[in-house]
Amino acid sequence: MKKLLTLIIVALISFVATAQGPVVWDGTTAIDFGTQLPNAGENESNPILISTPQQLRYLASLVANSSVATADAWKGKCYKMTADFDLDNRAFSAGRIGAAAGNSNTYHTQAASRPFTGVFDGNGHTIANLNIQGTGSFLALFPYLSGGTVKNLGIISGKVSGANQISALVGVSNGVSRIINCYSRCTVEATGLNVGAIAACIHGNTTVDGCYNEGRVICTNTSVSYVGGLVGQAGHVGNTLAVDDATTIKNSYNKGVVSSINGNLGGLVGFAENLTISDCFNAADTLIVNQTQTGNVYIGGIIGRMQRNQTMERCFNIGLITTTADETRSTILGGITADAELKDLTNDVVMINDCYNAGPIIAPVGTLKTFAGIAGVTRTAILNNCINYGSIYAGGEYESYRSGGITANYSSDSYTGGPTIVNDSYYDINYVINFTDSVNGEAVTTQELVNKMPANFDNTVWTASGNLLPRLTKMKDNSASIVGATPIYFSENENYSNVSSPIQLETGNSVVWTSSNPDLLSISGSNATPNSTEPNKLVYLTVNLNNYKKIIPLTLDVSTGKKDVFDNENSQISIFPNPGTHINVVLKNNDNLEYNFTFYDLQGRVLDQIVKTGTSFTFDLSNYPTGTIILNIRNEHLNAYKRIIKI
Repeated sequence: MKKLLTLIIVALISFVATAQGPVVWDGTTAIDFGTQLPNAGENESNPILISTPQQLRYLASLVANSSVATADAWKGKCYKMTADFDLDNRAFSAGRIGAAAGNSNTYHTQAASRPFTGVFDGNGHTIANLNIQGTGSFLALFPYLSGGTVKNLGIISGKVSGANQISALVGVSNGVSRIINCYSRCTVEATGLNVGAIAACIHGNTTVDGCYNEGRVICTNTSVSYVGGLVGQAGHVGNTLAVDDATTIKNSYNKGVVSSINGNLGGLVGFAENLTISDCFNAADTLIVNQTQTGNVYIGGIIGRMQRNQTMERCFNIGLITTTADETRSTILGGITADAELKDLTNDVVMINDCYNAGPIIAPVGTLKTFAGIAGVTRTAILNNCINYGSIYAGGEYESYRSGGITANYSSDSYTGGPTIVNDSYYDINYVINFTDSVNGEAVTTQELVNKMPANFDNTVWTASGNLLPRLTKMKDNSASIVGATPIYFSENENYSNVSSPIQLETGNSVVWTSSNPDLLSISGSNATPNSTEPNKLVYLTVNLNNYKKIIPLTLDVSTGKKDVFDNENSQISIFPNPGTHINVVLKNNDNLEYNFTFYDLQGRVLDQIVKTGTSFTFDLSNYPTGTIILNIRNEHLNAYKRIIKI
């Protein structure tokens, strides 16, 4: 009877906590676990139930206890949350579950380190308003995970900030550890090395599976740093591998903005050695480096820099990859990775298999830039079955140092594993111009890719259907995949760097197209029509679906319609006096119809829009700037442009 009563009490606590919504922390200190089942915590089927933030604090006081005996007594225990917690933005540094001391390579040897070694099951619950901020290192909800598991937990808001090894969830993980089905929408900020939303560093036999980030990840370190949307640094670092070094990331994605001043920056991982990553994608709005150091900085859609024994499979990027660095800074950018290199081990291999990039790579300032659709720089790497649909954008402002559709490859005598090999890989020629590399795969057109499986691609891995570009089968129905594979079609002899004619848009799958400047590039149905009066106008065309987006930068030339009007006067339209301040517009041989009159300056800015009906019209230009003005006259029967000189 006593055991039954205990079961009822525990079940009632769980039900009440869940039914009442988030349990808000009042800032009080730790409170013990209260009534639990006999032998609770010994296994996952009988965990210690955590029902309040105070009990979470209590768990932290046990795991991170300065007494080794106390901390050891709670090693390997299993815990489960029974409610959502709201920490009310109160300082929660003392609530960190575990402790790490030393630096990123010596934490496991420090006497003061207290790893979490058990199983923490969030049970699908969330923690809101997490506030862990300081100037030290290893700041995270779990500073040090060693042979432990954290699963089914979401950090939905808050901020974690510090120096090194900073994360919303896990600071450092090693041993046979697992981080499963977790996510973060928290802001994570570091001033030093290693920052990621899910984990700052993962080593050993750590697995990250089914995790994602939607929060901002920021690093302000002015020296080298490792910054990733999910993980800052992944895999064993160094030449000697331990037996259990099998670090893995799979079935995960990043949607949060990742930014840094310097270092190695990736949509998912900043820097990786000896890592296997598969079935992942990046959809971050921006990847930005405001670079100050003069040495190489690496920016990649999935991984910033990948070295030594490493495999990436079935990953894609749709996020924008960009830098604001000036011409004195050396920056390497790649749609999947900036750098894939064997380093100096002759028996290992770096492989990228079945990956594609659909995100733009933009570096508007500088000359020491290396661009490529898949890997910016490769040294003794193997790339199989990869595709690039992303535009490599220079905007006419400079020439890149190196560029390539697949890789901007170069070799060095110090890398003895052999040359880079690119097998059965393709890039859309409409988005890559003036490339400097010959190891690029095959150039194809958009029309040659839509609904078509490239040669030697596995049709169980790839899907080519739905009027879309080829995409990965396992993720073919998610919104990011559809957005990335949605094509546009340029007119003959035009590409993204030279647009003067209408562009055909694919509008299936409920996607929505927008223009960054509708006056310069207007969208109607399945057409985007340029209306530029000057060359070299930059406009961003964006396709959206369920808050996922792909950006396509376009350089507009003077639009075809405007060229025709300016070169061949339309005899049906008379404007007088021209030059003038008050003008008359007469439309000859036209019925009494409604017309839209739009006045532009030479920068494409709209000065005025007026709707009138008739055949003869008068306009007062006295409020317009002096000089050349473009008048667009449009209805369903007419679309003409006239040049007016306002005096």
